[in-house]
Amino acid sequence: AADTIATGIVTLTGNGGTGTLITNGNFSWGLFNSSNANLRVLTLGASIITLTGQGAVWDMTTATNLTVTASTSTINITNAAAAAKTFNGGAKVFNNINFSGANTLTITAADTLSTGTVTLTGNAGTGTLATNSANYSWGLFNSNNANNRVLTLGTSTITLTGVGAVWDVTDGTNLTVTDAAYTIKVSNATAVAKSFTGGSKAYRNITFDGANTLTMTAADTTITGVVTLTGNAGTGTLVTNGNFSWGLFNSNNANNRVLTLGTSVISLIGFGNVWDLTTVTNLTVTANTSTINITNAAASAKGFIGGGKTYNNLTFSGDNTLTISGINTFNNL
Repeated sequence: AADTIATGIVTLTGNGGTGTLITNGNFSWGLFNSSNANLRVLTLGASIITLTGQGAVWDMTTATNLTVTASTSTINITNAAAAAKTFNGGAKVFNNINFSGANTLTITAADTLSTGTVTLTGNAGTGTLATNSANYSWGLFNSNNANNRVLTLGTSTITLTGVGAVWDVTDGTNLTVTDAAYTIKVSNATAVAKSFTGGSKAYRNITFDGANTLTMTAADTTITGVVTLTGNAGTGTLVTNGNFSWGLFNSNNANNRVLTLGTSVISLIGFGNVWDLTTVTNLTVTANTSTINITNAAASAKGFIGGGKTYNNLTFSGDNTLTISGINTFNNL
């Protein structure tokens, strides 16, 4: 019965046999709990489950002997009160998760998977999505709206396994991305294009180790740590489409990979080996009309390891020493 409402807690306990809870429609629940070691199955089908409570809105702290079949379901967390919420997925696989409430939603349990889309919507208050410094696999991430919202990734590694718009912050109005030592990995190995639209926000580390093409869009998106092009058994192509500030760039491996810079202006703001192509086996660089600026003003040495590739413009406006290595070709230096 669609829209049956439980204002309190829906609990799946199971018993000595196997207890299976099946949802068939759209529901509004206060909280959901299945934290025990009994044999049990949760089958969500195509349901939309709206969690209206606060505190531990989804609790699978103990997920022993629990099977979750997410299918095409969506879990919405909507409470607008100024109270924290937690989603403990017990390292299970879910489909779509949407946080449109206020205060903070913390996603816990390392390796909780979302095969669909994790969406940060926020609301009239400020909605904060925090990942609790654990490691996660999400299909896609979307926060494309103008609501007040904060993304706090801590030291998490977020692996994006989908295709298409794997990270979509097309409209980054009123979004704050909190800096920390996290990594976003784009890893899908299928021959389908991916895009990362950062909404002109600052991120820490981004790694592309998938196949086909990852296009980075939204001018002035800043990566304060390292942008890494790894590629895989197929060919991974990183395409830049706009102006970017990166701490460092690294593509030091022997996988099949392509770097296409287009008309981008890439400002390297770190120090040390700011551009590292020490191993260039199976790497193609297409410089087009791009410009690479090395701008760090700290009194620390910088290195540009070009791997003997051809570049368009390279500008050094930073402090201390820039050492260029490799038999490289430049249009303008």
